[in-house]
Amino acid sequence: MFENFHNELSNFIGGDRLAYINVYFDFDWEQVFNHNRSTFPNGKCLAKRVKSECPKGKEPSLILTIRDDAKVMPIETETHYAVVVKIKDYLNNPSFDPSANYFASACQIPLTKSSIAKDFMDNPELVTQIIESGLSIEMVGRWASGAIERGLQLKQLVELMDTVSEDVENKTHISVNLDSAVALLKWLAETGFVEPVLSKIMELGIDDLNKISSVFGVINLRRIIELWDREKKNSSEEYWQNLLTSNPWVISQVFSYPVVIITDKAYVGGKAIDNTGGNIVDFLYKNQITTHVKLVEIKTPTTKLLSSIYRNNVFSISTELTGSINQVLNYREEIEKNFLALSSTSTCKYEVINPRCLLIAGSFENEQLNDTQKKSFEIFRSELKNVEIITFDELFSKIQLLLGLLEQ
Repeated sequence: MFENFHNELSNFIGGDRLAYINVYFDFDWEQVFNHNRSTFPNGKCLAKRVKSECPKGKEPSLILTIRDDAKVMPIETETHYAVVVKIKDYLNNPSFDPSANYFASACQIPLTKSSIAKDFMDNPELVTQIIESGLSIEMVGRWASGAIERGLQLKQLVELMDTVSEDVENKTHISVNLDSAVALLKWLAETGFVEPVLSKIMELGIDDLNKISSVFGVINLRRIIELWDREKKNSSEEYWQNLLTSNPWVISQVFSYPVVIITDKAYVGGKAIDNTGGNIVDFLYKNQITTHVKLVEIKTPTTKLLSSIYRNNVFSISTELTGSINQVLNYREEIEKNFLALSSTSTCKYEVINPRCLLIAGSFENEQLNDTQKKSFEIFRSELKNVEIITFDELFSKIQLLLGLLEQ
């Protein structure tokens, strides 16, 4: 597809952390990034920048290369708009917005600088990382001395405190300073020093802590609700797997007790002697206190809940749903049988005692069920013994309710 590269390119479609963009590369991924995950430092801002510049009707793509002779440039085909990135140069680019800095220094691609604030709003990882990061006066000094523009940005941030109180109507100036504030928060999220900032945060009053927590919570919840509104008819199980893997707290809202995710795509046993036929459940959660596990299987919002009418206003359950129930019950049986073997090789402590299963599938809104059909579905799921069913619109309605509480 891309004749300018004589090397055979490997490729994958990125998940949430790469903005679901096509990624092509000509190197050993693990050797360059020291892992096999489909992500790399500051990859999301790079992918989003390419998507924003992609001509309508074409597929945005990244071509990551280690070739020194490669030209940083866009390549357009009939179907794709790809941007060549020399990955080693990109990774060595220290900046608040590495993608803007990288392309500006390359001077070959007319990629415009997008709003720093929007990048922050669209990146849920930053919200969590900010709280988990640390900062000291010495760190700020080392950072500000690295470049003249950093000192100016820090000066703008300090001026914000006076500007907001004295000149509320000067929206342009405040906007500039807020961009600097967001940029500093992004830099904070990349540091690895937790204790200093936590000790300072603990000095704040309870009202201030509640306000700060609410702000970051609202940002993340709004983003998830926007994704649901946009993708509620998406029938790709891989998309929902990636979304819920990146945001495991969404599923945790279903439980009445504190849970943590052990892993996604969890092997629960079932391989034959030739190493085939293993069973993989979508998510494995555990009670944070008792360590007992709960199996979570997801389908899509387009999974059918009901089929045709049976008789006298009674509707049959769809084969998609009954098949999914049997699937997760099979996983339950396998993890019970193989618990001793699995737990002996696991670094995570967990217990398997009559585990419950959660199935997330379908949507009342998408299927447009009437009251009679809803009754048939409710009768069915209320009688299930070891499997709890929740629809996607029910799940995201819980997130909407939480958002409403935080926005009050």
